[in-house]
Amino acid sequence: MNLITAPHLYQQFLQNQMEILASDNIDAYIPPNSKERIELIQLVEDYRNELERLLPLAENELAAVALIGSTLTLTYLHYQTTDTFQIVFPEEDNLGDGRISFLSPAGRRLLFAKQGDIIVIPMPSGSIEVRVETIQIALPISGKAEAQIG
Repeated sequence: MNLITAPHLYQQFLQNQMEILASDNIDAYIPPNSKERIELIQLVEDYRNELERLLPLAENELAAVALIGSTLTLTYLHYQTTDTFQIVFPEEDNLGDGRISFLSPAGRRLLFAKQGDIIVIPMPSGSIEVRVETIQIALPISGKAEAQIG
């Protein structure tokens, strides 16, 4: 694992997300006539507040909570199997590649999760309990290079 050492990369990562989720960009992610619009706007506002809280903290705090860009290893408690997912922006969503939108029902539940948390994820056929085993985050450095924290 290549641990990040430059604080400006961490801060830039958080600031970029804050800009993407600015209120004037929100309609790109939340349709104006959505039934869930108020709930999703509150989620985005809570997320921006969390980013502001994390901004002045040490880099290792970034992997303490699941954010957009975090990769989580989950254990399905009923089956005792594991799976890995990355929380992403909606345009990057691809369940087959293990990328779930932060606005999806599962993404909303996993956002802000911490290692050891047990989360109930809604499924079409009911719900499933998972435990968050690990959280890692890859910060883009340049091109395809990434630094990982966690």
